[in-house]
This record gives sequence, structure tokens and C-alpha cells, in this order.
Amino acid sequence: MFMHMTRRSVLASLARFLPLALWSGSVAQVLRAAEPAAGGEPANALLPSVIRELFPHAGLGDDFYAGIAGTLWQQISADTVKSRDVASGLARLAACCGSRGWDAADRDVRVAALTGVQHEAFFQTLKGGALELIYRDPRVWERIGYGGNALAQGGYLTRGFDQIDWLPAVNP
Repeated sequence: MFMHMTRRSVLASLARFLPLALWSGSVAQVLRAAEPAAGGEPANALLPSVIRELFPHAGLGDDFYAGIAGTLWQQISADTVKSRDVASGLARLAACCGSRGWDAADRDVRVAALTGVQHEAFFQTLKGGALELIYRDPRVWERIGYGGNALAQGGYLTRGFDQIDWLPAVNP
């Protein structure tokens, strides 16, 4: 029976069944742990903390980051595949920090965990969405010294940006 099997057919069989075997094990457990809770809220409560780690601003409190996380999760939830991917990624981040959890882990551990997943799709989804939500908020503009849309306010030249006294004078 096995004498007629070629190396190619063995590899083809392994290629067909290996993903199923992997899926049925630990990957499935991680995805189940990351499923949204029965109340419709994400099972991961670490999204605000992850966003804070990605974009830390001292003057922005927990409520700000929680609001950003809620809005971002609503946007992500519109796409079932994307929301499952992000929930799975967040569950893996939580698992990286051991039994103490994400919030109790040292900052170096959290940064190392984020660095390890920075090229993954779920991380790019989180980073891009949070980036847009945070830096479009006028409360953040005040904190970082951004004056807003220059064109809507008459351009840069009429707002004192034409004073470049740090350049040496040029003789015509």
C-alpha cells in the first residue's frame, strides 16, 4: 500500500493536513479566547492600553484612550475578518506578557511584544486606525502645539511663520 507513494504525494498530503492539525490545536484556542464576549464588547480590554503604548501623550488620560479604542473597535468590527484578526493579535499580545497580563508587564516587555508583531496585518490596522483618530482630535492638537489647518486660517504667511530671523540676511 505505501510502496506506491512518492515523496511528492507524501509532501502533498502533509501540505493538506498540516494546516488542519495546527488549526485544531493552540491556534484555535487563541482565537476562541479572543472572541467577542456575549455582550458584544470585545473580550480584550487591553486595546486602550495598547493604543497608549503606541501613541503616548502625558496630557491625555485614560478616558481619552478608552474613547479612541471604542471608536476604533467599532470601525474594525464592521469587517468580520479584520475584527477576528485584531482580536487574535491582541490575545497574542496579552499572552506575551505572561500570567501577570499586559497592564502589569514592564514597559520593556510591552514594547518588545509590539515590536515583535509590528509587521503583522492586525498591528498595521491598529496603528493606522489609532493614528488617524488620535491626530484628528483638536484636544491632541493643543497638547502637541499643532495650530490646525493652515489654509482654513489664511495660510502660514499671515500667521507669523514668515518671520525667519534665524536665517542670515541675503544681499541682492
